[in-house]
Amino acid sequence: LMTLIFLSDKWTKQNISNLKIQRNSVTEPIVLVPGSNATQYRFDPLIRDINKREKTPHSLLRVLVHKNYTISYSGAIKKGERQPFIVK
Repeated sequence: LMTLIFLSDKWTKQNISNLKIQRNSVTEPIVLVPGSNATQYRFDPLIRDINKREKTPHSLLRVLVHKNYTISYSGAIKKGERQPFIVK
């Protein structure tokens, strides 16, 4: 019985430690993809409205994939940001 208690205590502490690490590293980006005739700025009014309602505004990263398969971007994701906006 003592062995079982010891093992379950050790297992529980390890699980709590793992959950703390996962919780601190979770990023859930909000990816917005404009339709075929829209630009990257299509969602600006929506993003502005959402950020006005939040205590801390969400970061915004715009990604552009060029025809030659290169990528350029503007904006940035703040360190620790949980739900940044990414517009493709």
